[in-house]
Amino acid sequence: MPIELHILGEPGTNYVDWQSFGVYVNDDGVTLNTAGNFNAYSFTARATTTKDITIRILPTKTADNYKDKMEKGCYGVNMNDYISALYLYNGADFQMTSANYKATAKFYDGAPDEDLGQAVYNDKTDRLELVLKSSMCISRIQQISIKSS
Repeated sequence: MPIELHILGEPGTNYVDWQSFGVYVNDDGVTLNTAGNFNAYSFTARATTTKDITIRILPTKTADNYKDKMEKGCYGVNMNDYISALYLYNGADFQMTSANYKATAKFYDGAPDEDLGQAVYNDKTDRLELVLKSSMCISRIQQISIKSS
């Protein structure tokens, strides 16, 4: 299954400029030789005073043995190297509570930016939710931007 990325903002601060950092590692769970057989990513999420959010993805290790010949720039070991949804918690604290926000992806391989649809604020869970139309290979994505529409 593709992953759902959950990002926690600055809880309870009404703080607009915030950053959140994280690391994600994926392998096949079987191979003992890790050389070229796992992916590691560093994630940085940042909200600004303009109420825009940027999630930067930096591959720190690449599963070169899994290079996808059909999808340029993809090194998916399995479906856990794909993302299907993104959830940003404490949306009210960083003032992202309007109805909809436009989401786009920028890619490392120079492909045109892709419209990911709308991120929607859910007042019951106090989170901004982006559910992708179809899962995307994480190693291709350089940045996801969420902006007021």
